[in-house]
Amino acid sequence: MQMFKHNTPAAANAVTLDSPVVKAKVREAYDRGRAEERSRHHGSPTLMLLLVLIAMVGAVTLFYAFRQGSFMNGGAAIDTKISQVSSDAVPAIQTAAAKAGAAAQTAGQKLQSQGQALRQDATAKDSPGN
Repeated sequence: MQMFKHNTPAAANAVTLDSPVVKAKVREAYDRGRAEERSRHHGSPTLMLLLVLIAMVGAVTLFYAFRQGSFMNGGAAIDTKISQVSSDAVPAIQTAAAKAGAAAQTAGQKLQSQGQALRQDATAKDSPGN
């Protein structure tokens, strides 16, 4: 009676880790994992823009607070700048709007006159005298 069996391991055809097949499969799995992770963690461009704008406003506020010595004085300086810019911008916006309105009106009149000329040409071609 034999108590212990001495099994000899069968020879396996092991593929070495340096083979091109193994490297290709590892690369494919790696790329597939990256694509899967990228699809799970997509960001919102709108949210990122909003976050950057808020950070910029915060940085400007901190700059003015540091420059003026306190947040109260910094806020007053920011309010002054905003009112100054808005008072300068209103006339410029009104002028631009007036120019745009005049240009649109001129373009509309040109289109109307061209439309009338086309109608007259079409009527002249359809007349029985031609």
